[in-house]
This record gives sequence, structure tokens and C-alpha cells, in this order.
Amino acid sequence: MEQFLLHYGYWVILIGVLLEGETPVILASILAHRGYFSPYCIALVAGAASFFGDQLYFHIARWKGREWVEKIPGVARHLPEARKIVQKNEGWLIFVMRFLYGMRVAIPAILGISGVHWRKYLVLNLFGAVFWAAIYTSLGFFLGQAAIKILGGLQSIEHAVVLLMLGLIVAMALYRLIVFLRTR
Repeated sequence: MEQFLLHYGYWVILIGVLLEGETPVILASILAHRGYFSPYCIALVAGAASFFGDQLYFHIARWKGREWVEKIPGVARHLPEARKIVQKNEGWLIFVMRFLYGMRVAIPAILGISGVHWRKYLVLNLFGAVFWAAIYTSLGFFLGQAAIKILGGLQSIEHAVVLLMLGLIVAMALYRLIVFLRTR
């Protein structure tokens, strides 16, 4: 397992962040105490994945338009209210959107069709991604420290943490595939 994590671990984090969000960052940061990962590299990979994923959804929405955004599950009926919220709070919303669980695709897409300038979105999205990655990497790292104090080490749970991380990524990939196929 150690070789697997050292060889593929950062790719797993990258894909996990693109599919799910914070859980892979926290789990990888917990494993940083065992030397599998560098917390700085975790934050870098997580921030980059979050930034580029949100940029992708924003620009797809700008390109495809309202029809594409309305195909996102649960968005169509709330789109008028969401656009009002975006108009009042677009700067803060861009910065904090990744902290709003369950809205990781919807908010960048709504921002993409709301006339937000791409440069403003790029800058605030970058700062938000860096802040988000630092917060969740730190949270996981401190949870790892607590686990060491409580359990005397992570050896007893490291296999479970890795399997949980991989299982969540596979589950989210399957969920996204099912949602995609249903909207088709």
C-alpha cells in the first residue's frame, strides 16, 4: 500500500477533489503523519484541482448557456432566485462557493451565465481555492495529530483510511456517471 500511495497518491487526491471535494483532502492530510504525503503538496494539488474544476464549470456554462445549466440536477427550479443572490453577492460567492457543500458544480455554472467577468472570476476563484485547500489540509493534518495522540499512531487505521478514500472516489465517479446518463 505504501508504494501505491507514494506512486499514485497525488493523482488520487486530484481526481477525488474534482469528483467530491474536501473528503480526499482531509483523508490524505491525516495520512501525511505516516509520511505518505507532504501537507504542502496536498494543499497544492487540492487547490489546483478545485481551481481548475470550478474554472471548467464556469466556462462551460458561459459557452453552453442557460440550457446546460438547467440540466444540472436541482438547478432549474431555483435558477431565478440563485441569479438574484449572485447579483447581490458575486464577489463573496466566488470566494466561498467551494465551502457550500452540494453546490460545487451549480454555483460556478450559475456564475458563468450571470455575466460575471471572467477575470474577476479567475482571481477570486484562485484566492478561494488556495484558502479552501489550506483550511482542509490543515484540518486533516490536525485530525492526524489527534489520532496519533489518541491511538498512539495511525498504523491501525491507515488501511481503512486509504480504502475509504478510494471507495469514496469510486462512489462519486459512479454517481456522477449515473447523473450524467440520466440527463442524457
